[in-house]
This record gives sequence, structure tokens and C-alpha cells, in this order.
Amino acid sequence: MHRTTGGRPPSSLGFTLIELLVVIAIIAVLIALLLPSVNRARSAAADRAASDDLTAIGKAQIAYREKAQAYSGTLTALTSLPAGLASGVADGHRFNVVSASTQAFVVRSAPLEPGRTGNQACTIDETLKIAC
Repeated sequence: MHRTTGGRPPSSLGFTLIELLVVIAIIAVLIALLLPSVNRARSAAADRAASDDLTAIGKAQIAYREKAQAYSGTLTALTSLPAGLASGVADGHRFNVVSASTQAFVVRSAPLEPGRTGNQACTIDETLKIAC
């Protein structure tokens, strides 16, 4: 005598291989649809962090000028910066002083891997305005 299984014969218990493969395929498609959104969000977050870093560099340049009467031509001279930022690489971007004089400076940031660690190359000057 057969056990009752809710109207199904005993051989149809569980999932078939085809059903399992269909579920895996659907999950793979959903993941493939989500990955670009996640990468865009990560890249945008890195760009925002780089803008914050540029602001910190600009403020450090202004503090440096008050002491030295000129803007610094290197990031390493800006002692108020965190070590990582003073090295010129932080948050997936490379930072460098493009020009510096007694009256003005320009610092540029560029993503290390465009599209992955950011999309925007930006600059900041003595007015603390960021241009991308």
C-alpha cells in the first residue's frame, strides 16, 4: 500500500533536476541585473570620498600658506593630512599638486581605475571650489 503524499505519487517528491536548474538560472539573471547598479553605487561613493579628500587637501594648503607664505608643491609637506592621503593615493583616486605658488594652487584627483574606483577627475583651487 502507498503512503499518502497529498495526491502525488511517491516518485514525485522533491524537485526535479530541471526545476532546480531553472531556479538557479533565474537567480543568476537577477544577480547579473544587480551587478551594474552595485558597481555604479560603489563608483559614486568613491567619487564623493575623493571630493571630501580634495576639500581636506585644500584646507591643508590654506593652513600651510599661513605658516610658509606660499602654497605647497607637494602633498607630503601638508602635515595636517592623514598619512594615506599625503601619499597621494586614497579612496581609489590619485591626488597630485598640479601647480602651486604664493598666490594660488591647483590639486587634481583622478580615479586609479576609471569606471571601477570612480568616474570623475576633479580639481580644487585656493577658493576651495571643486570642478569635475
